[in-house]
Amino acid sequence: ARFPQLQGDIALAQKNPQAALAHYQKSIALDDGYFASHLGAGSAQYQLRTGDRGEAELTRSAKLLPTAPALYYLGSIAKEAGNRQRAMELFKGAAGSKSELGKQAAAEYARMDFAENGTKYIASGLQADSRGQIVAVVENRAPFPVSQILLTPVLLDANGRVAQEGRQIRVNKALKPGERASVNAGVGSVTDEVRSRLRI
Repeated sequence: ARFPQLQGDIALAQKNPQAALAHYQKSIALDDGYFASHLGAGSAQYQLRTGDRGEAELTRSAKLLPTAPALYYLGSIAKEAGNRQRAMELFKGAAGSKSELGKQAAAEYARMDFAENGTKYIASGLQADSRGQIVAVVENRAPFPVSQILLTPVLLDANGRVAQEGRQIRVNKALKPGERASVNAGVGSVTDEVRSRLRI
């Protein structure tokens, strides 16, 4: 059962999913309980864009052993079908892997999550520059570039509630993953007491 599966792996690595699929199907016929043959067949079908795109084989593979490739491809199928929640669950499961597909799954998850929870991927704070002007500092913690970042400085009252909002600030450049930028917060020079109550 392993030799046809190995032949399938070689064909898939050589970017010949049609030949790979035939080898994997032979391997499955010899041993239906080995995850890698189902994974290979599902991956080949996904690449060929045939039938269910390999969903049945990938699901069988993931039930036998949940691997990053199976979860990633299943996540991609769910995303294309419009099943956002399922896709996010699958991408999150695959994202724990250090493999290339694990990294791609982490990026896909973050992109989908960013639409609803963008603020958790953008770190921001206020600090004084060398001239005493207050600047907003932002950092992109998403695994992809982010643009059109908008910030709003606020002044808190003694109870920690927003007492006043400043004008919205735009970061005029796309930030690469891990990149920081600073922009004038538009509040001028302020006393230490006011600075302690400013947030962004």
